[in-house]
Amino acid sequence: MLAATDTNASFRLGSVAGDRVFFAGGSADLGARARLVIARQAQFLSGQVAAPILIVGHADDPGSEEENTVLAARRAEAVRLRLIEEGIPPHRIRTLALGHQQRVAPCEGPACAAQNRRVVTLVLRAEARVGEPAGRGNGAVR
Repeated sequence: MLAATDTNASFRLGSVAGDRVFFAGGSADLGARARLVIARQAQFLSGQVAAPILIVGHADDPGSEEENTVLAARRAEAVRLRLIEEGIPPHRIRTLALGHQQRVAPCEGPACAAQNRRVVTLVLRAEARVGEPAGRGNGAVR
């Protein structure tokens, strides 16, 4: 599924609007900075009308793998809902919860762990088929 990423559009999204938002430990609440990034993402994505969007949630919080996957799903869902509020059609957006499977920074300490508490927005190729909604556990796409 991630192989269907439109790397050029995803790179432009990251350059123009920012492709990720970060969260406080144990939280899926969007702060002011996250809402600003998502508003810029929505503006960029509205110009990519044929491209599906994949919202990938990550977590590196205390707790079990299952708890981290659930938290990652809640974070991805928070971003998805905000993109919808910003005018992106819901049928274009899918979520994927990876928990702590793909850490950016494999390290100890709060400053380092904060880098892993994120949601990344990816633009998929227009012909990509993300699949039907599924459950939320173990990296399931919704």
